[in-house]
Amino acid sequence: MSTEHFSIRFFTPEDVEEVARLFSDTFCGREPITKYLKTSRDSFYVNFTKPISLDCAKEQLSLVCEDQSLPKGERIIGFRLSETVNFNYDCEPEENCAIKALLNYMKAEWTKRHPEFDANEQKIMNFVALGVKDGFEGFGIASKLVKASLDNAKKSGYQMAVVIATAQGTQHIFSNKYKFKEVYALAYDEFEFKHQKPYYGLKLPPTAKIFELDLTSWNIGEN
Repeated sequence: MSTEHFSIRFFTPEDVEEVARLFSDTFCGREPITKYLKTSRDSFYVNFTKPISLDCAKEQLSLVCEDQSLPKGERIIGFRLSETVNFNYDCEPEENCAIKALLNYMKAEWTKRHPEFDANEQKIMNFVALGVKDGFEGFGIASKLVKASLDNAKKSGYQMAVVIATAQGTQHIFSNKYKFKEVYALAYDEFEFKHQKPYYGLKLPPTAKIFELDLTSWNIGEN
């Protein structure tokens, strides 16, 4: 497959529907926490990926990779959704509550370790989600999107990037390829929600992790 038609650009409100569907497909098919809970693509789209995509479209922090040779409406083959750090996730509806509760818990652990954090003074980017369309793996799309997102955040005056990584592959990428610092790890077996352990028995990976990168030391174009 030729990559000459691939290009990376900013995510726009017009891309929301296409990205939200791709977000749902990739996460329900590959992400361990959604697979473990047997989350349906339609439910995840309506209650999770569509609202998040709409929020991310409000800022110029997210990127997509598209293949111009494909029909319009099917061109987006990868996405990197990002937003300025926001710790307000509603825990509704019930079906997806355990996922949102886990994200809330991880974010709370990050803030405990950063008492100096002030949303009014510091610009911190949250890496929300990353996905690549089936059949387009192996072209370095994910890595290019991460690098372009970090470059853009640095240019836009952000001091730090934060990411919650729930899959083994993303944990490896951020820890080893981009040298993010691991801030906190939570064993899936230990996470409790409504007096239950929704992820008990999830072993690959055994933990969810939150990473951060000091963007003041990020060199644009060199990584």
